[in-house]
Amino acid sequence: MTTDQALRLVYRDLDGRLTAAERTTLRAWEQADPANRRAAAAARQAWQAARPVEEPPFDLDVAADFERVRARTIARPTKVVSMRRRRSWLRIAAALAFLAISVLALRIAFSGDPEWITARNDGGNAVTELSLPDGSKVYLKGGGAIAYPPAFNGATRPVRLEGEAFFEVAENAAQPFTVRTDALEVTVLGTAFNVRPPEFDGGPVVTVREGKVRVAAETFDETVVLTAGESAHLSAAEQLLQKRADADGNATAWQRGYFRFTDTRLGAIAAALSDHYDVPISVDPAIADCTLSGRYTTTTELFDLLQSISRAFDADLTREKGGAYRLRGGRCQ
Repeated sequence: MTTDQALRLVYRDLDGRLTAAERTTLRAWEQADPANRRAAAAARQAWQAARPVEEPPFDLDVAADFERVRARTIARPTKVVSMRRRRSWLRIAAALAFLAISVLALRIAFSGDPEWITARNDGGNAVTELSLPDGSKVYLKGGGAIAYPPAFNGATRPVRLEGEAFFEVAENAAQPFTVRTDALEVTVLGTAFNVRPPEFDGGPVVTVREGKVRVAAETFDETVVLTAGESAHLSAAEQLLQKRADADGNATAWQRGYFRFTDTRLGAIAAALSDHYDVPISVDPAIADCTLSGRYTTTTELFDLLQSISRAFDADLTREKGGAYRLRGGRCQ
């Protein structure tokens, strides 16, 4: 298979139109030579850089579009970079929580697909629920956006995600459901799982509540299979995709509405709360390994929640410069 043929398969893969046989062929080509993997990674990056965000493209020239992306791939050094950037348009301030659903002309240049639907949640911490054409449910976190076709008529059910979302996928073994982000491709048959952007290297990017999913890194050759109670952690810098246990399932606390801690280390609790409330929280080493069990709603004010925890360990809660919190002193109970 020539490089041009392989790049066309990469292009089809990015649009969710790749058949199972073509996917096997493409993966074999990528694994045959490091240069092939670099070329495929560069093509994917060129696609992400060239794809529409705000304004729809009209009067598309299919052949010219492919040649433009291919030229960018070949002309530029094939340097693989970490897909950690955020889209500024996903952080739009909104006075009211709402879902802005608009039909955009998201015609993927070479494919001739019908118009895709783009749904955005610009409502801060509000969670918005929407239904996909196959009956699957998506809970879109504030600042997130998802694009999907008006009907799933191909070999797969492809969607594209920016930001974080929780999926409850309608089961259909004959038509796998795929979620693509800048950094990952997640493939499922019927399950409930969370997908988030890798804003912090090594953090959980996919967490499974029910069923089974396959998670593949986009910029390097690594795949893991997750079942209920497991998470995938991505480190793009080190090119690592690791599977870890996630017994408490707090990566999806924003969607289910509560945190659950079961003999959980105080250091891990602080990390979970810090991630959810987007506020730095530190714990003195003397009590970082102390454990706590309990359930707290995500609507609880952070100060009140930390104050309750600090009392359980006779610790002092202080607020430092910049709004960070710290638990000092105390002892394990």
